[in-house]
Amino acid sequence: MRMAKLFLTLILMSGISLARVQYKVLYNFNGTDGDTPQSLISDQAGNLYGTTAFGGTNSDADCNSHGCGTVFKLSPNGDGTWTQTVLYDFCAAGPHCQDGYNPTSGLVLDAAGNLYGTTLSGGPYGGGVAYKLSPPTQGGAWGMNLMYFFCAASLCADGEDPSGAVAIDAAGNFYGTTASGGNNYNGLVFELSPPTGQNLWWTESVLYDFCSVAQGKACLDGNNPIGGVTFDVSGNLIGTTAWGGQYHNHDCNDRGCGTVFKLSPSPGSWTYALLDAPVPSVGNAPGAPVTTDASGAAYGTFSEGGANGDGAIFKVFPNGEHASVPLVTADGTYPQGPLVGGTNAVYGTAAGSGSDVPGTIFKMTSLGQESVLYRFCSQKNCTDGEGPSALVASSGSLFGVATGGGANGKGVVFELTP
Repeated sequence: MRMAKLFLTLILMSGISLARVQYKVLYNFNGTDGDTPQSLISDQAGNLYGTTAFGGTNSDADCNSHGCGTVFKLSPNGDGTWTQTVLYDFCAAGPHCQDGYNPTSGLVLDAAGNLYGTTLSGGPYGGGVAYKLSPPTQGGAWGMNLMYFFCAASLCADGEDPSGAVAIDAAGNFYGTTASGGNNYNGLVFELSPPTGQNLWWTESVLYDFCSVAQGKACLDGNNPIGGVTFDVSGNLIGTTAWGGQYHNHDCNDRGCGTVFKLSPSPGSWTYALLDAPVPSVGNAPGAPVTTDASGAAYGTFSEGGANGDGAIFKVFPNGEHASVPLVTADGTYPQGPLVGGTNAVYGTAAGSGSDVPGTIFKMTSLGQESVLYRFCSQKNCTDGEGPSALVASSGSLFGVATGGGANGKGVVFELTP
């Protein structure tokens, strides 16, 4: 009962009630417009924006023949159809992808309609880039502004391989994580400040360098922060690391089971706090972005571990109390994307582990009861997609992407409606 009471507060109000659902593929990627979609966000007009890790019309030896990735937009037409537009095709700037490739991170939208994100690799130093895409003022193409090239510092002390959720604040500063790099080469949290005066480039500040607290080979504060960061209601940055923490033995590949952390702003610096360092029976390897609610609590998913070994949903309360509810194999394994809140439950995706488990969309009630809303590869040849990786709530429906499957085998954008 205690666990159920804890999860009664794991509720966000977004107007979704999915007693009966209908699944629909909105768009099938074909390769030239993108391949392996990774992320999805929506704007107030109902448009959808996302990235694909591969695909596009450009190729390079660094990002192989499958294309270097795209940023795309899907716009509703009012008759149930959608129009897809490629906003940017990566590896367009010179040899070796000076503008980056593999845009696997999330996107964030500012009030002016600009999109911000990162690429996992590429750039002049090969460590990835941070970019800003601006909408055209009078038709034409979106404008690309390369904000920062990672690995610009010696031995990549400024970070390498940015990934996960990104965020912006009211002043226009941009925040994210790099999976590796830093002085300890275990990843970091960064801030990019807009250009000022004659400076044309954004300025990077390292807010936290992981493995600053170590015991032997173990990073007690965490390492490999692939999930990115999210702001809570108090202006703190909340994130996870896939490895590290206080529990480290063979059950977590000797690298630790991961951490949930908080960075709190203070004059001239940010203060690190460890919110959770789980054991395998609770869950491990948190790799998806976290979600925060109006109470200041943070919740997300462990991709592995838990009572059934198939991952779990976790919640960390502002007072430091923890709750975790395991997933079960029949309802999907390897939960990968961020959770979305509903009136009585949270919704998420389990990417699965191969063709035998092609992924699900699941629902977890406030009492910890789990059910499957949709099981991918339900259609012949997986034309409905497989391997879901992201969800977003908009206009009373759930929208998301599946990294594979679809009519062309390159992934899909889908809608799940009441």
